[in-house]
Amino acid sequence: MSDSAAREGLEHLDPPAQAKYLEGLVKRAMGGDRRASTELCWRLGDNIDVLADYGDLGRRLASELMMRLYENHPLDNEALRVFVEGVRADVAGPNPRLLEQLVAQRVVVALLHVHWVGREYYRLTSPSDEEWLFHERRTTHAQRRYFAAVRCAAQLRAKKFDALLEQLDEREIALGMRIQEIQRICEAQAEEERASARARAARQRAKAAEARERRRRQKAQRPASSEPDAAGGPPAGDADAATGSTGIGA
Repeated sequence: MSDSAAREGLEHLDPPAQAKYLEGLVKRAMGGDRRASTELCWRLGDNIDVLADYGDLGRRLASELMMRLYENHPLDNEALRVFVEGVRADVAGPNPRLLEQLVAQRVVVALLHVHWVGREYYRLTSPSDEEWLFHERRTTHAQRRYFAAVRCAAQLRAKKFDALLEQLDEREIALGMRIQEIQRICEAQAEEERASARARAARQRAKAAEARERRRRQKAQRPASSEPDAAGGPPAGDADAATGSTGIGA
């Protein structure tokens, strides 16, 4: 394989495969292969992500523990890798800082170590007292390291949450003031609507009172001659007119 072909071929590999290929280059370079040394220099300069993955001791230790847990079981090993990556992401949280990434890596390694120690313990068929005590102490120490890493991650998460609350304090205060201002505006508008409704009701009552007064005055201005007498007979003027028309004198 030529140098250019080797450089192009590595770009199509995933990070673990690239790290394995890089490890092979290191072995060849240490054996005196000058072409491998030249290509290794290219890799170190052009693939910073691969170099970082290769130098991540926590990930390499986790991979070693996973290989010990499931030797020659590719499916179980891949399922465990997916689970471990999920645990690492959940512990680190969104947008993790370097310290949070390191603590998350420590939680993952400690978790894998606890399971590996437990598996080695339960593989014993007829342990002696010394073997039983040795594995019991090793399991206890592994669990202590795991719980210490979990507590550290929880403390970091709590501090990050407190810092977030402090950053949101000013925003919450400004938002609260804005909400109070909006409430005052709404209350003023509601009061204006109520005052307008009271004014309309007062005008309607005044119009009704004027209409009643106008009808009373009209009724009072009617002529008395047009009203019947108390006995129920015709008005006096009509009676006189009727008498005169018959020609009967007093």
